[in-house]
Amino acid sequence: MKPGLVVRGAPVALALALLALAFPCGRALSRSRPILPDRSELNLFPSGPWVRPLAFGRTRLAADLAWLTAIQYYGRHRKTDRRYEHASTLFHTLTGLDPSFENAYVFGALVLSEDAGDPTGARALLREGMAKNPESWLLRFEYGFLLYVQRNDPAEAAEELHAAARMPGAPPYVARLAAFAAGASGKRDLAIELWRQVLQESPNEQIRRMARSYLRRLEAPEAAGFPPEEV
Repeated sequence: MKPGLVVRGAPVALALALLALAFPCGRALSRSRPILPDRSELNLFPSGPWVRPLAFGRTRLAADLAWLTAIQYYGRHRKTDRRYEHASTLFHTLTGLDPSFENAYVFGALVLSEDAGDPTGARALLREGMAKNPESWLLRFEYGFLLYVQRNDPAEAAEELHAAARMPGAPPYVARLAAFAAGASGKRDLAIELWRQVLQESPNEQIRRMARSYLRRLEAPEAAGFPPEEV
């Protein structure tokens, strides 16, 4: 065992052992009985305000164990009943232990949205992540993307994607998607602004040609009332 992973003190060892053994114990039980969609599986996932005190200051290690549990939980149900009734509890527990764990919010939102059939819960998880990580372009981008593809709300999506594109570290494709969403929502001025940004900043000539093409259509006099689907 690496020195950094040594846990001293019986209370800490017991708390982390409970977290580490939760999923393996569940697997052992699952071999001896059929998989049933009941609430007993929820016992594998500690939740509530006492989870952080239970980790006795080792919240990052506890979050790593919860992350492994989340991956295993998803894989198990992906291969069997494809029911993810406790995914929300698990991911909220995980992000509660480590609020800065961006990938947990992203993966959790994906599972909730695409597998658990809970797009509202997915957006709520991302909003929570955005509130706790206000400088994260990734979480705001994922939130805007979900708005664009799920709620068919390109106007709100464009605002979120535009905000993400202006944040430090945001890659160029964020501005391009924001420009598409702005055009689709009829936000002509915002679409022009974003496509000009793409034209100015992109070193890729093919992308620059695409930006010029959209700008010609958007800046034409007859484009003032363009239908969203034409952009």
